[in-house]
Amino acid sequence: MLLHILGSCSGTEPMPGRDYTSWILEENDGGLLWFDAGGGCASHAYAKGLSPLKVKALFLSHPHLDHTAGLPGIFQAIRKEKWLRGDREFRELPCHTSAPEVIAAADVFLKADAAAGDEWDFTPVVRELHPGELHRDGETAVEALPNRHMPPDPRSGKPRSYSFRLRFGPKHIVYTGDVGSLDELAAWLEQPTELLMAETGHHRAAELCALVRARHWPVRRLLFLHHGLEILRDPAGEKAKADAAWGTGVLFASDGMTVPLG
Repeated sequence: MLLHILGSCSGTEPMPGRDYTSWILEENDGGLLWFDAGGGCASHAYAKGLSPLKVKALFLSHPHLDHTAGLPGIFQAIRKEKWLRGDREFRELPCHTSAPEVIAAADVFLKADAAAGDEWDFTPVVRELHPGELHRDGETAVEALPNRHMPPDPRSGKPRSYSFRLRFGPKHIVYTGDVGSLDELAAWLEQPTELLMAETGHHRAAELCALVRARHWPVRRLLFLHHGLEILRDPAGEKAKADAAWGTGVLFASDGMTVPLG
């Protein structure tokens, strides 16, 4: 399995060479699980040779624009690829989100671009996020856990911000999304974790390293993404601090990075 970083920046401000947060898990069968949809993520996926017709499901951690603004591009890439390849099989894309309105809004872009009666269209299908397992396909399962990055929906009281855990065989990957504190994910992090993907838009990488050590959570590798100003201004300095706090090399995501998962 391969983990592809499409965008590594938080929504703090535009940064040369970095787009907003998005990444893909490429499964052993070539299927793709797409997480968050910041910026020009569809173009970055295309540049890496990742076909949108291989996407099995899309997962949005929360509805902030630095995680969702690339949705119209994803939908258009699917429609265009269907037309180029003459593909009539790809009909639906499950979209897991706490905000169905962002899928509906992106679908408006898709339909406005498509010709009337366009036979190559497909349907983005909303799957409302909820705690627990969301997706299972072969050896891979995806679970969700609410966090406190955003307040609950004032109308329904439902959570709007989630973290994700991917399980394949005995290995676990935890993706924090935007999160108030890693302690919110303690139930997951107390279990052996192959890779923790933690955001640094609201945290310092070295402090997160120290917290994982202090809690004695069995995390094997750390990858930081959704970078805030500290890392964007001084990546080498922040990397050195994180390495010192962790004891071994940690990974700082960059756009276009691919991480083998074994």
